[in-house]
Amino acid sequence: MDFSVQASISPSAAAKLLISGEIDIQEIWPLSAAQKVLEAVLRLSIDDFLSIIDENPYGSVADIKSIPQFGKFETVLNVPSYFVENGSCCADYPQLGFFLKPDVSATLAANTKFGENHGKAASILGVSSCVHQRIIPSALTYAFVNLDHDQKEEIIRRLLFRVPVVQIILSSAKAGRVNGYAPMSQLMGSTKRRRGQCLRAIFRSLKEYDHTKLSARIDNIVWEDE
Repeated sequence: MDFSVQASISPSAAAKLLISGEIDIQEIWPLSAAQKVLEAVLRLSIDDFLSIIDENPYGSVADIKSIPQFGKFETVLNVPSYFVENGSCCADYPQLGFFLKPDVSATLAANTKFGENHGKAASILGVSSCVHQRIIPSALTYAFVNLDHDQKEEIIRRLLFRVPVVQIILSSAKAGRVNGYAPMSQLMGSTKRRRGQCLRAIFRSLKEYDHTKLSARIDNIVWEDE
């Protein structure tokens, strides 16, 4: 029989479990607890992120659902604001799409795709959740909304380390040259290239940390059609 046991852990430990994907963030945490975890994420060093990645096996092929496809980081950053500004506990894809890009001339299909791509990206990062094709708050949503803009940007960039396909690529790149498309072998060529563009943007953002070990791994990533 399955059962659960409540246990207390430090914000630092919770932050590391958040990055490794080993903590449940679909339940709403007390706001103060979520704030402390986000503060702990900001205190993690780049070496901490690399250690978390190296200590966990991720396999070689990414789950399609864990491969993001979005346009701008700024748009993903705005997803959690939907729940505060609309006083709502959920958003379907077209609702979220129109909130993020309020273009009255946009078609339903365009709003749906825009909301889906950016809502799912926010969910992969952990600042929202995706359940039954709806975007809902995660344990971090309301604490994230309370941050100032610069803190939000930095949190989003650090949460890029928790994206499974990013972990797979960075883990493989420690040993040498790696094809960034390799974990997406199950995707069709055009889809793979679109998501590859998103991943390239992620690695460009991470390289801005100018950290020797991280930069060496990113430099080992090539993008070659298989």
